[in-house]
Amino acid sequence: MMFARMGQHVAELNQKIQAIDRQLLEQHKANPVSRRLAAIPGVGPITAITVTLSVNPTNFESGRHFAAWPDLAP
Repeated sequence: MMFARMGQHVAELNQKIQAIDRQLLEQHKANPVSRRLAAIPGVGPITAITVTLSVNPTNFESGRHFAAWPDLAP
């Protein structure tokens, strides 16, 4: 019985994760900055929308400074 409950809990968590993924993808599709970021190789839609919504571009002097922030620039 315990394993059945655990399995049900995992299934519920998977449904919640899928719902959140759908919401993030909808936000990504509606945001032109996020779509531009996702065009960079190795950057997917979830990373792009997260960066778009959480990073203030005025904190960086240039694109190079922004790229150096997560250690993307040589």
